[in-house]
Amino acid sequence: MTMVILTALNNLRCSVRPELIASVEGGATTTVLLTTGVSLEVREPADCVRQLVERARDAHAKNGHGRR
Repeated sequence: MTMVILTALNNLRCSVRPELIASVEGGATTTVLLTTGVSLEVREPADCVRQLVERARDAHAKNGHGRR
């Protein structure tokens, strides 16, 4: 599975499995809500995060790992 690499507000990079991302909200900072209930505030704009998640999910499906 392709991971989504994001930058936390403290400049640490973190890898997130795209299937764990429940929602992405833009604002002064971008908030990424995970299906586990954890929320992450990241430096990337919301549109960028959404594109990264979509690319990771597309790559996963292209490799024959799509949902059935």
